[in-house]
Amino acid sequence: MITISDFRTRFPEFSNVTTYPDVTIQLNIDDASLEVGALFGDFENIAMSYLAAHYLVSSENATDGDYGSKGGIASESVDGVSTSYSNAVIDTQSEQFLLSTIYGQRFLRYKQRLSFGNIKVV
Repeated sequence: MITISDFRTRFPEFSNVTTYPDVTIQLNIDDASLEVGALFGDFENIAMSYLAAHYLVSSENATDGDYGSKGGIASESVDGVSTSYSNAVIDTQSEQFLLSTIYGQRFLRYKQRLSFGNIKVV
């Protein structure tokens, strides 16, 4: 299991203890640990880290009023203030949720390494 220190080392963007208190980070690590287990093998800790970061950013977005789940940015304009989101082909609603942050996208890459032919570890 990863520690708060491990998490902050991997993601220095979450190093501000006022904005990201230890208790908040630990709660997200605990939640991520429910979905990431030994089946991830050597990727267990890194996958858990990325999922915890995804949860942290997602809850932060929800606090700011953004409850939607968007794909990655496909195109962006500056003066016309236009942003287009990717509509990637996904298997499940949970994967759509994971595509909404760079951390979730990285987690999904580790999760997809667990696919075996037509059998997929969930």
